[in-house]
Amino acid sequence: MTTAVPPDFVYIQRAEKLIHALPTGTEFVNADIYAQMKKAGWPDMSEPRQFGPMLMRLRREGVIEKAGVRATTARSHGGVASVWRRTQMVKETS
Repeated sequence: MTTAVPPDFVYIQRAEKLIHALPTGTEFVNADIYAQMKKAGWPDMSEPRQFGPMLMRLRREGVIEKAGVRATTARSHGGVASVWRRTQMVKETS
C-alpha cells in the first residue's frame, strides 16, 4: 500500500509547527526537521528546497535566527547547510 503524498504546502505547515515546538536555543538544519517528519511517518517531500521561503519568513518574524553553517554532503548546497537557532518570541503589546 502506498501512502498518499500530501501537497507541498501541507509539508511546509507541518515543518513550521515542528520549528515552533522546538525549545528556545535549539539549533537545527533542514535535515533535522525532515528526519522528525520521516520518523512520524510522513512520506518524502517532492521538492524539499521549498523550506527556504518559510525559514526566511520565520527569521523575519523573530522565530529563528541564523546560527551559522555546517558541512553537509548535499551537493545542491555546495557542501554547506544553514544552521538555525530557535529564538524566544516576545509578543508586542500596544
